[in-house]
Parts: sequence; C-alpha cells; structure tokens
Amino acid sequence: MGVTEFVLDPWSFLEHRDESRVSVLVLLLVAVVPGVVSDLYSTWWSLKEVPVAAGVATYGLTAIVSLVVPLAIWAGMAIAIRVVSLAVTMDGQFTKLLKLSAYGMIPYAISGVVGLVATALVLNDLQSPQTVEALQQAGTRIQNDPRVRTANLVHLEFLLWSGLLWSAATAVSLDVTKRKAALLVAGPLAALLGVQAFLVL
Repeated sequence: MGVTEFVLDPWSFLEHRDESRVSVLVLLLVAVVPGVVSDLYSTWWSLKEVPVAAGVATYGLTAIVSLVVPLAIWAGMAIAIRVVSLAVTMDGQFTKLLKLSAYGMIPYAISGVVGLVATALVLNDLQSPQTVEALQQAGTRIQNDPRVRTANLVHLEFLLWSGLLWSAATAVSLDVTKRKAALLVAGPLAALLGVQAFLVL
C-alpha cells in the first residue's frame, strides 16, 4: 500500500509521513550512496595504474563532491520553493517542507543506481588509461556510450518524478492547492533540469 500510494498519490503519502530527523537522514543517505559509489569506482578505474597513496587526494575530493551535490539539490530545491512561495503565502513550515522534500530524492537515488550499473558495464569494456591523453579519449567514449546516454536520460526523467514529489511536499507543508504547489515548483525544477541537462547531455 505504501509503495503504491507513494507512486500514485504522493500527496496522501506525504500527509502521513514520519518527519523525524532519522527518517530524513536515512532518505538522504540512500540518495547519496549510488552517486558516491559510482564516482569512486570511476576514479579507481582511471587511477588503477597509480599507487593508492598517490591518489588519496583525488579519491577524497571525488567523495566530497559526490556527497555534496545531492544534498545541495535537496536543500536548494526546498529553499527555492519556499522563496518563490512567499509571493503566494506566508503560511506553512519551512522545516516541514525541508524534511518532506527529502522524499523527492528517492527517484534521484533510483536513477543513481541506473547510472552506477551503466558506468560499471562501460568501464568493464575499457582498458584503464595509461596517459592523460588516453584518459581524455576514454572520457569521450564513456560519455558517448549508448548505455551512459540512456542512464543520463533516465536521470532527467526521474527528476520529473522528483518534481512531482516536491510538489506534493509543497502542498502538504505550505497548505496550498495541488495546482499552486505545481506552479511554485515549476520554476526551480526547470532551472534544475536545465543545469542537469547541460552537464549530462
């Protein structure tokens, strides 16, 4: 029932959700893990011929960026939605919006798993680069691989699903109609889609 309601009626689903910090932290952990694993695996593949000690800084930077990006999307969307909503209503709780917006990261996590699988399959077919030039050529081949391009399209499509969940979170948190909530989310979501499309296409 919960999964069906989550997919078909996120408004009702979010009305009865647990807003505890633990629940939010679990959701965010689920959201960041696929991206972190995928990026670290890609880094390991590109540095396979380099001693681990020599690549510690690269691994650390990769992990930090992979961790920060989804968290920034989650918090940034909640903040943007609330700022836009001030033109419509002063009611509602930003804290509640922030917590419920974490559910919008579930599609992000699912698309991250798709990306992880696609990346692993592609890298398994390639030899680890020995030079900077070879690394650049491999990067181009990876980005142009149909499996990776398909995963990128899935990511963008699942962001639309995230948008639906953010709209539901807005309606529940700010006590506005579904239509108004959709309009409030439309601008920030379009901006996010534009940035993500520029980065992956």
